[in-house]
Amino acid sequence: MKDVRQMTDELFYTIAFSFLPGLQPRNRKILLEAYGAASSIYEERKKGQDAFPLLDAVHKQLLMSPWPLREAEAEIKFMQEHGIMGLSVLNKHYPNRLVHCDDAPTVLYVKGEYNFNLPQLISIVGSRQHTIQVNKVIQELLAGLAHLKIGVISGLALGVDGIAHQNALAQNIPTWGVLAHGLKEIYPLQHRKLAVSMLDKGGLITEYHKDIKPLPFCFPTRNRIVAGMSDA
Repeated sequence: MKDVRQMTDELFYTIAFSFLPGLQPRNRKILLEAYGAASSIYEERKKGQDAFPLLDAVHKQLLMSPWPLREAEAEIKFMQEHGIMGLSVLNKHYPNRLVHCDDAPTVLYVKGEYNFNLPQLISIVGSRQHTIQVNKVIQELLAGLAHLKIGVISGLALGVDGIAHQNALAQNIPTWGVLAHGLKEIYPLQHRKLAVSMLDKGGLITEYHKDIKPLPFCFPTRNRIVAGMSDA
């Protein structure tokens, strides 16, 4: 465990912090901004009863409970094995629009490029069931925007999302898919080839660690990232 910690010390503690149950993203963000780093929050615990003097008893107890360090170690090893970047909400490369959201994810896991701080980012999302005109509308929209320095954000879902990613690639526009699960799998499976093709100029983004499955509640939660990263 020591070597992993030395290589990615701050990310290690930030991931462990993000694994702590009972804390909402907005609470984590406030704490990180107050203490400056997850490692500083971890060190504060050593003060025992004098730690976290401004917090209520419930939140103090959550922070004083054992941190899931082994789980964080396993996550970082998985990231290193699969070329995944971890961005803390305090990292300078974190999406510069999303960081202003109160409930911005504590950590984003990124596979592919992470240069998403472009002059303009747009999100194109929609239903699985759609009219036959959708592909033409999106194609014309992106053809008209291709001369701008834009990126396209969507959710890699079947239907409109997949069409948006495909048309962005066809116009040589960077595109990122925000996933509602961890990067150990691609959902839906039909978009695995599309996901791989997005990695060279764009990629995949998720706030969920590797073992999280695409459960129903994850999708609306994911949508706040799509919206938060986009100008329109």
